[in-house]
Amino acid sequence: MKILYFEDTPRFYAMYKTALEKAGFEVIHFEYPPKDVVEKVLEIKPDIILTDIMMPEMNGFEMGQRVLEDDRTKDVPIFALSSMAIDEYKQKGMMIGLRDYWFKNENPPKIVAENIKNFLK
Repeated sequence: MKILYFEDTPRFYAMYKTALEKAGFEVIHFEYPPKDVVEKVLEIKPDIILTDIMMPEMNGFEMGQRVLEDDRTKDVPIFALSSMAIDEYKQKGMMIGLRDYWFKNENPPKIVAENIKNFLK
C-alpha cells in the first residue's frame, strides 16, 4: 500500500514515515503540495493521502479539495494529520470530504499507522 504524505516539517515526516514503513506501507514524501497536485496524484497512484494542514503556498485543505473535486482522483481517501488541534479545522476537513482529521499531539505515529490499517480492512 502506498501513502502520499504532504508534510513540511522534517521532524514530523521522519517520525510518521518510520512508523508507517514499519507497518508495511510505502511512503512517498512531498514537502509541499505541488501546484499540479491532481497530476501528481495521478502519476503516483497512492492508496491513501496523508496531509499536514498548515503549509506554505497550498494548505492541506486546498490540496484535499483539488484532489476530491477531480473525477479522476476523487476516490483517493485523504486523512489530515495536523498540529492544529482546533475543532473548526476538523469540521472544515470533514466538510470538504477528508476521511478523518487527526491531531498530532493525540495521535502518535504508531496510532496513525494502526488507524490507517484499520481503515483499509
